[in-house]
Amino acid sequence: MNVLSSHTHPCHEAYSEGLLERRPIRMLSGALYKIKEAERRLATKDNLTHIGRYACGDQTSRYKIRHCIPEEIEWYTQQIPSFISKDLGYCVLGVLHGLKGDGLSKSDISRIETKAQEQIGYLLALGEIASIELNKDWKSASIELAEGGGAMHHFIAEALALVHWIITEVELCKQLS
Repeated sequence: MNVLSSHTHPCHEAYSEGLLERRPIRMLSGALYKIKEAERRLATKDNLTHIGRYACGDQTSRYKIRHCIPEEIEWYTQQIPSFISKDLGYCVLGVLHGLKGDGLSKSDISRIETKAQEQIGYLLALGEIASIELNKDWKSASIELAEGGGAMHHFIAEALALVHWIITEVELCKQLS
């Protein structure tokens, strides 16, 4: 499956793809670094705001946009929910087993995995809503992006909250061990 294809549930499919791609890769040296990579990629709030402003006619925002050229803004932004969902599978939930290499106990890893699994369905549902909003009415979605609102900003905020919680838990477990 290609993350960029249009399916009924692109975020669920992208997440599953991320998990499948990660499965054969062992994380013997730890996994925290991979989770932190995903955290950095999730820090897109300002970029989304600039995209929305540019799409609404603010030409000065054009020079503040990262990761795409202005001619591809609509297409690129419509793919972000799938990109994030794949990252959640490949770089976050798919690597939690590798936290053993970061010095965590099996019980700590299990507790973190359980909490993350409890949240992923909700996150993917938010991603699907964001995907629908972005693909259904780009003009309205770009206004929401410019204002820092809408399902896309909410999806990213919730995904970041989970990733931050995982990182904090890992750091606390390492301090206590």
